[in-house]
Amino acid sequence: MAQPEPSLGNWELGIEYPDEDESNPFIVSEAGMASITMFVDNQGLLSVKVAFEYDFPFEAEVMGAPEDATIEPGNNDSFTIMVRGIDVYQIDAGKKESFSITANLEERNGMPVFIPESQEKIGDLEIPEIFLLNVEIADPVGPMNSGTDAILKVTVTNEGNSRDKVRELEVTDDCPLMTTDSGLDALLTRNIEKGGKTTADLKVTASESHPQRNCRVEVTVASDGADAVSYTHLRAHETKANLVCRLLLE
Repeated sequence: MAQPEPSLGNWELGIEYPDEDESNPFIVSEAGMASITMFVDNQGLLSVKVAFEYDFPFEAEVMGAPEDATIEPGNNDSFTIMVRGIDVYQIDAGKKESFSITANLEERNGMPVFIPESQEKIGDLEIPEIFLLNVEIADPVGPMNSGTDAILKVTVTNEGNSRDKVRELEVTDDCPLMTTDSGLDALLTRNIEKGGKTTADLKVTASESHPQRNCRVEVTVASDGADAVSYTHLRAHETKANLVCRLLLE
């Protein structure tokens, strides 16, 4: 029986999709990067030269992407490109947009082609869900005397890219005769939108027998994906540091 003659121009552009499924998106890292491997499979009898075009969303920068490539007959050549510069903190979590890679046939066996050929492959980039809470304690208004209390305003800001919530919080201090109330528990009940913030007051009370000394008050909050810590110092002398007040013995 006569064997079928091999094709002179059998070449194919492809992308190595996650888990070999073209419906799976490429997940962008928290650093705003994604790695994508493409290939050109040339099963023809002649070499082919193709020029590439790229179209990526999210104002991404493409690194290491070849402008063109020559693939010898029987070869399957792979190329890994890096997408970077995506501001994942400013884009909503889970957002997907398509990218495309196009290969245009320019030469076959070193000779320019007269009939244009092109192939295009598409995929999706997906923005990851990032949890990032920042907690700050406002500067105390002035010194604090033994036997009195002070109000510290605590602000939690959602610097991630999706709605978040304080899951846990902890208030600690290093002065045995100092107490704090439960005013920050209100933070546990509030959703914080992306870019939003919420505040609550923490009352700090010093015993009448409290000696003059430096005291450190620390507030720790935790979300589903990250922890944030802020602290204030209650100092017995003037200082240029932020978040300070003085605790003085009467």
